[in-house]
Amino acid sequence: MRPFFICCGVQRSATRKPVISTKSRQSVSIGNFFTIGYEQSSIRRFLSLLRSREVEILVDVREIPLSRKPGFSKHHLSASLENAGIEYRHIVNLGAPKKLREKLRSGGSWWDYTKGYNVVLQREVQWVDELVSLAATRRICLLCFERNAAECHRSLIARKMEQRSNGLKLKVEHISY
Repeated sequence: MRPFFICCGVQRSATRKPVISTKSRQSVSIGNFFTIGYEQSSIRRFLSLLRSREVEILVDVREIPLSRKPGFSKHHLSASLENAGIEYRHIVNLGAPKKLREKLRSGGSWWDYTKGYNVVLQREVQWVDELVSLAATRRICLLCFERNAAECHRSLIARKMEQRSNGLKLKVEHISY
């Protein structure tokens, strides 16, 4: 009997599928990590971008991993990633709180949003440290909605990861398309 685990309430095989490479290995090494937004992307294009960088684990940092965009809600996304040989993880604790998102949407400043989210990062520093450890040994990518990383909290997580990398010299690449 093959080993299994429960993810998203569904029993899944624990046998890891190989990461599918669409071209020769790029000069991106372990210790470099990525961020990506799926705004204005199709699931097919999104998966292609992850494969081209040989991402092993996609880390969803949305507070609520639901989307009106087909293919990007947690269950559909995790299934598509599994088929592509990419592991899915959701870290709800690093999601931007609803109160901060609503304030920004209703005309609040990015500066105030950043200050508010930095409080979250300080409170959830153990999750940032977990991502640092993961990025030191695996090829990871942080996911949120916004296409432009500069307008998304994932850029703040990435910066905190770089700051807390304890000599590992982690370097982020924000995937753009």
